[in-house]
Amino acid sequence: MSGIRLFLERLRQLLNSLHQLSAGNFQAAIPHQQIKGEIGEIAQALVTMQAAALSASETAWIRKTMGDVDVAVQTAVTFQDFGNALATALHRSVAFDFFALYLFDKQGQVLRRSGGFACEDNVHAQTFRLGEGLVGQVAADGRSMQVSHDTSHPVQVQTGMLTVPVQHLLIAPIAKSGKVRGVIEVGSIQPLRTVDRDLLSDLLPVLADKVEILQGHIELRELLASLRKA
Repeated sequence: MSGIRLFLERLRQLLNSLHQLSAGNFQAAIPHQQIKGEIGEIAQALVTMQAAALSASETAWIRKTMGDVDVAVQTAVTFQDFGNALATALHRSVAFDFFALYLFDKQGQVLRRSGGFACEDNVHAQTFRLGEGLVGQVAADGRSMQVSHDTSHPVQVQTGMLTVPVQHLLIAPIAKSGKVRGVIEVGSIQPLRTVDRDLLSDLLPVLADKVEILQGHIELRELLASLRKA
């Protein structure tokens, strides 16, 4: 192949990558990045464009998903409703196989499961004391934990007729300004994507606010109910 034909063929391949980026395929392969000269410069420019487009797309996806979650949990009147609505809304966007929300009791010593996805009462723990198990330890430390293939903290999900072990766990505190209000536990057979973890990281302090607001509403309803009985 002559030099001109080779140049045009490489240019055609780069043009195809540009068309794929323009169509929203931000994972498109970009060839010839190591070639010197105009072709290499065009390839590097496409790499820069690809990174910017991917970042903007992921940011928009995170914002939309957080908005969907906000709408989903707005009507919750109990923590169980809140946890179920949260899990359902997240599962539309994040490919997890297990999700559990644990919230502290009034004494702040026991975490109680309050809704989730694929939780089985006869299989999965409903409560953890502060410092007990990975859930209790994350609450005590106030730091997220990622675990893969952990035999000390087995989680299984029911899939049709099969019980499948979860291979990857993300356990993270629902906290804001150093105050932990609960913990989420997310299990998946396949590892979560980086953008999924970014979403959950952005969502956690927002959930802390929403849990606090719902707690206030519940306490107000309980107070009004007791006043009506008096």
